Amino acid sequence: MGSLLVSGCSSGAGDQSGTGGTDVASFVEQVNIAVEAAGSGGASDDQLAILREAQTSGELTFDQARQAALATIDCIEVGGGSVSVKSSETV
Repeated sequence: MGSLLVSGCSSGAGDQSGTGGTDVASFVEQVNIAVEAAGSGGASDDQLAILREAQTSGELTFDQARQAALATIDCIEVGGGSVSVKSSETV
């Protein structure tokens, strides 16, 4: 699901395997796939920058994931959809 949020507005479901592996090589491979999908799926420059940072560092920080999620919400709303967000100040 994280790769879907970061890769921009697209109709693809991404990897739904749920394996949750922590292998860095596997993560980088998934990010590489997400970068390709993002490029063709209409991701913003900011979303692409987040993905490229993850490619370089081998990780996706909480702040990066949050930024990507907010960008996805914006994209949905611009496209005419509506989003309900539940937030916790303690997170």
